[in-house]
Amino acid sequence: MNNGNLDVFMRESLNKGVSWSTKLKINDDLGNALQDLVWAAFDTDGDLVISWRDRRNGSSNGYKTDSEIWAAVRKHDSTSFSSNFRVSDALVPYNTILAESGNDFMSIKYINDTLHAVWGDPRDGVLNIWYQKMTDKGNVVSVTNITKNKPINVSIYPNPT
Repeated sequence: MNNGNLDVFMRESLNKGVSWSTKLKINDDLGNALQDLVWAAFDTDGDLVISWRDRRNGSSNGYKTDSEIWAAVRKHDSTSFSSNFRVSDALVPYNTILAESGNDFMSIKYINDTLHAVWGDPRDGVLNIWYQKMTDKGNVVSVTNITKNKPINVSIYPNPT
């Protein structure tokens, strides 16, 4: 927390926790926005990506407002993060479906300077699960809506199995 804002910070230790760096703010918004669902990943050469759900462009403060997924990258030979870039493609209004168990999630994987992000959002009033592949500079390679909360029909037989 910084001046009442719920920001994304990082501290690191290079000696197994004997000492720690000073905190480094990662999100670069200037407003009083709530960030959550923080996720981090390294690629094979030590570059680091941090992603989070961000409400900097939301219509109000707090958890129950519009949100987007944002990220920043720190290259292995740097001490600072890139400017923040938006991962998701839309500002999504809050929906109570996010309060249901398992519906509020975010994940990111970093492979050879390519980000692979998965998150859920209720942009159409139902839970949408998105997979997006993008460069670590924020350029979208592909985006796929994996599901729109469609019921899955499963048949298991013989009964009992």
